[in-house]
Amino acid sequence: MPTAQLRRRAATAQTVSSVMWTVELRAAKLALLDATGSGRVHRARLPAPRSKYLVVVWRDALALLRSPGRFAKALMWTACATAAAALGAELNGGRRTLCAVVALLLGYVAVGALAEPARLETDDVRRAAWSPFRLRTLMLQHTVVPAVAGALLALMAAVPFAVAGAPWALLLWPVCAVPFAAAAVFAACRGPARTSLMFTGVSTPVGDPGVLIFLAWYAAGPLVSVGGLALALGAVPHRPDAAGTGGVAAVAGLLTAGLLFFAARSADRLVRR
Repeated sequence: MPTAQLRRRAATAQTVSSVMWTVELRAAKLALLDATGSGRVHRARLPAPRSKYLVVVWRDALALLRSPGRFAKALMWTACATAAAALGAELNGGRRTLCAVVALLLGYVAVGALAEPARLETDDVRRAAWSPFRLRTLMLQHTVVPAVAGALLALMAAVPFAVAGAPWALLLWPVCAVPFAAAAVFAACRGPARTSLMFTGVSTPVGDPGVLIFLAWYAAGPLVSVGGLALALGAVPHRPDAAGTGGVAAVAGLLTAGLLFFAARSADRLVRR
């Protein structure tokens, strides 16, 4: 094996081991991708928009078309979420609720796979220098493609349930994709891992709660979106009426607005660092 390749592998291993100590999982992933390559890029084209307000959406859609593996990953997680929801439909009580939470969590992972451009934007905020918009505006625009693509995937997944006698799924499932996209963008704006949260100095019978506080901070986006939607869906009957469906849609709208608000604040904080 050439010496240069050995040096690259050693540097990658050192980078991954060092960032793992600081819980920078994103940095470890980028180091591995840099060492192995990002794979083949397909030459897809889309007509350029005339409005500057659509440039980010156009770039995100083009990036998704040129990286079909990303969409395939989202499709795979959507299929897993559909399987969990189908299993929950055959159960009752707490097991149904557990399957619903698992389905929502897998749905978040599916939509999150489509939000890679937002994460790339915040990996190095200097990349946003090309844009006339502030970083917070860019991050809000990065929400559009994951939300639309995720809603389309959810709509496709809901078709078998609608055929089986649950037409409300055609509305509720795509609605859930929107706060998931907002949560993914909020997670992208999280910034460096705040490992100081692990050490609070508070003594409890089970030890320092700092680890739990850090995990809650690290997973705030999915916790809020999945938890909020799970509570909203759990409050409606098995076959919801128009009022129940509207209530879930209202909760999804509130979650989306709140997550985007905090995503914008986090983006401003990244620029001020």
